[in-house]
Amino acid sequence: VVHQPHVRCSRPQIEDFLREHCPAMFATFHPTFWTVGGVSRSIVRCVFQCTPKSIEFSRETIVGADGGLFFIDWVEKVGEKGERKRDKIVVVVPGITGGNEENYAQHIAAAVLEKGYSCLILTQRGNQDSPLTTPRTYCATCFKDIEMIQKHIAETYPLRRFFLWEYRSERSEE
Repeated sequence: VVHQPHVRCSRPQIEDFLREHCPAMFATFHPTFWTVGGVSRSIVRCVFQCTPKSIEFSRETIVGADGGLFFIDWVEKVGEKGERKRDKIVVVVPGITGGNEENYAQHIAAAVLEKGYSCLILTQRGNQDSPLTTPRTYCATCFKDIEMIQKHIAETYPLRRFFLWEYRSERSEE
């Protein structure tokens, strides 16, 4: 399972920047002998990675145009006067059944908060404790829901920088 990652960028300048500042992204990947398959890596991570200390999320409910419900769980940095600071936002979109209860999502949230960013974790329609209110369920290859959430964040927090972390394959036309 030794392979060279494929990095695709919309502009050559981005790839040049990544090659200069993140050379590991282009290096050949050699897994350790005990994590050759993806399944064993997942099992090892679950067994040996501790859960971060309690993270308190504040929940925002978003209703989509079709009536679908989504949860946005915030972990926010707090200013000197106790105010919430959402000036830099990292968006975490967990996998098929994920939400804020996933160990890896909590680790990402803790790391993001430590770096001074606010973090939101999206719980898709019908996942974890999000009720399924439409006949349409979460689909990893349908990007309408993600685009709706991105639009909501951009409209609610204009002039804010946000980064979207996603666990999915390349975007395909619907």
